[in-house]
Amino acid sequence: MKEKLRYSAGFGLGIAGLVLGVLSLFLGFFSDKSVMGIIFAIFGITFSSIAWAQAKQAHAKTSLILFSFILSVAAFGVIVTQFTNWEPLKVNPGQQEPGGESSGESIPDAEVNMNPDKGGNDTASWEDILEAYEKESSGE
Repeated sequence: MKEKLRYSAGFGLGIAGLVLGVLSLFLGFFSDKSVMGIIFAIFGITFSSIAWAQAKQAHAKTSLILFSFILSVAAFGVIVTQFTNWEPLKVNPGQQEPGGESSGESIPDAEVNMNPDKGGNDTASWEDILEAYEKESSGE
């Protein structure tokens, strides 16, 4: 008797891996350091790997399964990159001055007239900002 080939082998796990990959990619791009995104990506990679093994064993199609695996790996990479590189990109201007020494105090916001209708120009140079800061700090 002839053995029937199952063309849908691994398809359910492939869909599950695809859904988890999309969710983890969404969480990776739109949330800050998502632990749930990492968990979804790991489960997506696991389900896609199991589905790949099942599909290869049954000689079934693997294109959807391969896509879900790649998507889950990409989402995992995005989230891990956020965990490792996100903090150094944040700048806190009050912590360190250009010379490398910490001043301990932050520079207050200075008001600069940037409205061209009221005598100002639409761009402010560093000199204008420093001048406004000096006026503000001296109490004028």
